[in-house]
Amino acid sequence: MLYGNQKIVETLLQYLEQFFTKGKGVPFFILVGPRGIGKSSHAQALIQKFLWDFYPNDFLYLKDYSDLIGKVHGIPVEINKSNEFVSKSSKKKKEENSDSSDEEYSDTEGEKYPNIWVREMTEWLQTAPFWDKKMVLIENLERANKSTWWAAMNALLKTLEEPLPQRVIIATVQEETQILPTILSRAIVLHFSQLSDEEMQQFMHEISSWKLPQNPELITILLEMAMGRPGIFLSFVEKIWKQKELSDSLKGLFLNLWNQTTVPLYTLQNYFQNVIESGGVIDFVDTWISYCLKKGKIEEAQKWIQAKQKSENFGAWVSWERLFLDLMVS
Repeated sequence: MLYGNQKIVETLLQYLEQFFTKGKGVPFFILVGPRGIGKSSHAQALIQKFLWDFYPNDFLYLKDYSDLIGKVHGIPVEINKSNEFVSKSSKKKKEENSDSSDEEYSDTEGEKYPNIWVREMTEWLQTAPFWDKKMVLIENLERANKSTWWAAMNALLKTLEEPLPQRVIIATVQEETQILPTILSRAIVLHFSQLSDEEMQQFMHEISSWKLPQNPELITILLEMAMGRPGIFLSFVEKIWKQKELSDSLKGLFLNLWNQTTVPLYTLQNYFQNVIESGGVIDFVDTWISYCLKKGKIEEAQKWIQAKQKSENFGAWVSWERLFLDLMVS
């Protein structure tokens, strides 16, 4: 479901029409904005508009699977026979050495070859399209192969310096400061913004009523967590449908935060565990920090900010369960 940032979307549409019809303009776009704002969804809709029935063949989507594989993504990735995510670079390396070993290469093995996703994309762009144009969408460019990020970005830069006719690359990023200035200088940068409270209310009314939770209190919590990002709101609505106990967990945590009720620590831990299992822990933490700042609870906000930084810096070495327990006890 697409909503918001219509002026920016129309601007991107005009740039694409000018490039494809007149051959004028820049064939590289960077869409900047917070996660869940609709950058990738709007881009896919426009790409489908230009490629028509050839969309499955002439569109290359380098999707960010970080949340699913629990680490920054090595793009592009695919699912192997064991339903585990592996990079195509891992697969290619295994095929090259198939006569010497039957052992499957892991995704970390593929990360030793930082430029391969750029080479694969470039080779794909150089082949003839099924129709008359080809388009690429790179999701969360700043998170791609972070361990060898510079090498990958320099390889991408070389590709951008030699653009091909009727070929367009669109990348999404959360913050443009995370992208090399040399890459930004070759792109048309468009900024997506969070929706206002009024726009979020209108967006909510566009959703079929049977899909929405019937509890007004829970709706208020979801709108608070969305923070003007329609994708986040929809994501949590879907999570609640799949994980029924999540609604009680969110209400319990936020009512405790708002000092409207007192919940035992072990119950809060169970609630928080449900949020972790839903995959929404970062959105929950961001909302908690935002609320504390609004209410002037600076020390509380700082504690959660530090916990989030620990989680980002140490990853698997620090669990959110332990961080939450430490925060509640302190």
